[in-house]
Amino acid sequence: MTSRAIRVGLRPGTALPPAFLGLALAVGVLATHDVTYAVAAVVGVALLLLVAARVDALPLFLVLTMFTESVALGPGLRIGRFAAVIALAVVVFQLLAVGARGLRMRPLLAVALGLGLWMLASALWAGDDGYVGAYLLHYLLAASYMLTFALLVRTPPQLIQIFRVLALGAFVFGAFSFVGYATSGSQYLAHGIGAVGLQGDHNYFATYQAFSLSAALLLAALERRPGRRSFWYAVVAVIALSVVASLSRSGLLALIGAVLVTLALPWHFFFRRRSHKLALVGALAVASIGVGLAGSTPFLQRAASIVQQPAVAGHAGSGRIDLWRAAWHGYSQHPYFGLGSGNFEASSIVLLQETPGTDVSAHYALSHYVVHNMYLETLTELGPFGLGLLLAILVLAGRTCLGVRRRARRLREREIELASVALLVGLVAFAIGGVFLSIQLNKPLWILIGLALSLEAMLAARAREPT
Repeated sequence: MTSRAIRVGLRPGTALPPAFLGLALAVGVLATHDVTYAVAAVVGVALLLLVAARVDALPLFLVLTMFTESVALGPGLRIGRFAAVIALAVVVFQLLAVGARGLRMRPLLAVALGLGLWMLASALWAGDDGYVGAYLLHYLLAASYMLTFALLVRTPPQLIQIFRVLALGAFVFGAFSFVGYATSGSQYLAHGIGAVGLQGDHNYFATYQAFSLSAALLLAALERRPGRRSFWYAVVAVIALSVVASLSRSGLLALIGAVLVTLALPWHFFFRRRSHKLALVGALAVASIGVGLAGSTPFLQRAASIVQQPAVAGHAGSGRIDLWRAAWHGYSQHPYFGLGSGNFEASSIVLLQETPGTDVSAHYALSHYVVHNMYLETLTELGPFGLGLLLAILVLAGRTCLGVRRRARRLREREIELASVALLVGLVAFAIGGVFLSIQLNKPLWILIGLALSLEAMLAARAREPT
């Protein structure tokens, strides 16, 4: 099966010189007002030209934006938002010019789109339409990521490239964050956090790292050369070490979940031999030694606070208990449809003040906060039906991965089979992280959904090929 990449051809001496002249004039005008906007324009146009030249490279770029969420091309224009706009434009062009390329309205896709429609419908009963609009925009950006992967990824080599970028991204930014923590650990600890990547939050960073762990294991399983296989196991060690250095309790639990699932699976999924499973244990042991060298006391204190009784009621989990109580109180007032998409954040201050037993003097009670639990937040804002849609997305994504694995095994498509298992492990890590974070619209989940849909379309095309 061949990959159909869209290429833009321009005749010399026609549209290209005027386009660059117009760009130069626009950059010059912007530079007179704000240099930041001028730099953002140059970077943005460069990315557009890159995508136009090779559109099947867009998924690789989208994976990188997962690790650089806090990077902004200009005021209010983060790189993820800019990439999502490009992705949305490419998706529309693909559908109009090329078609769905085997993508069908599967239950997973239908439920994922249904969540967006229910969020839109919540504007009818929400108290603050502005927050509904903001969350709808967030959903559109997430859906553009999903559809980009679902439409553009159609060959195993593309698939392996995506997992390679995912693993190397986690490796590079994990090593970078750990070095930053090792050199400025006291500054991090003063704020109660550890190593932070470019996501802007150590909890997001740690959860994304745990999500990426299975990508490195997949590449190690496919690698025939021992030297390169050892490198991928070293990547696993760095990823685990970066999660520990983040001092994120949610990230730690997500990592433990991913590792336990990996060790519980039959050895032939992620290892070429039974003995290679020991290499994973060795890599994690190296990470543990690194924790000791970096200073394990701060991490152990943070980890122990998961189960320790807090000195102040509600302060367990950095105030999550208070936020969860307030969310449940808000849901009890609107048990059928919820508060409306994004409206817990809009009314969190009032709800915390109304909820008995919460600390109204804490910092999280003085500004707008999310629930820090994607399941409870969805229930509070979108009601039981909205929570059902989210749970259906997770269940159908896992079911899709399992179905792809069985069919790929029958067709002897080992790369697709391992990719489906790696996605399943990543889904487990993400689902655990979602117990402590409001990440239902964050990039990893929607990239995973897109890849699961892509795997289905890929296998359907393989089944139609003549044997």
